[in-house]
Amino acid sequence: MLRNYYNPLVDSLLDANPRIAAAYIDSVLIRYPSEHDMAFRQGIAYHRIDSLEKAIASYQKAMDINGGEYPQALQYIGFALSDLKKYDEAIVQFQKASSISSGYENELYIAENYELKGDTEEAIRYYKLFLSSLEANNLNLRYWEDIRDLKKKITELEITKQ
Repeated sequence: MLRNYYNPLVDSLLDANPRIAAAYIDSVLIRYPSEHDMAFRQGIAYHRIDSLEKAIASYQKAMDINGGEYPQALQYIGFALSDLKKYDEAIVQFQKASSISSGYENELYIAENYELKGDTEEAIRYYKLFLSSLEANNLNLRYWEDIRDLKKKITELEITKQ
């Protein structure tokens, strides 16, 4: 019931004015403190206004309300940590998300963070893992451009590594 009532307004505020969305979600959470999805959306609002520490706290709060870690919140914590240039910590979050559930492109995000921190060898390894999963799911040629681009990126990294 709550989601049906508040979600359209929250979604539009997230797009139009994330700062107001964060404040509005505060008022919703006061009335409905057990709504982990609202805490998660508040994290998105903070992330969009570059309040990255607050975003991480909101994502963590969403997991606390939910009663445990879940892949999407871990992934968004990883994004915020990566934006803070805390690549090792971001990698840990993406690895946790991947261990809970596959299909969230975590290998790609791990690879990108290894590349950002300058560990080309690990970046290549994870890019190849992600490439394998794309190729395995390439039943309708949906990912052919992604596969092509990823192969090119791996080749470029392998050349710069030498």
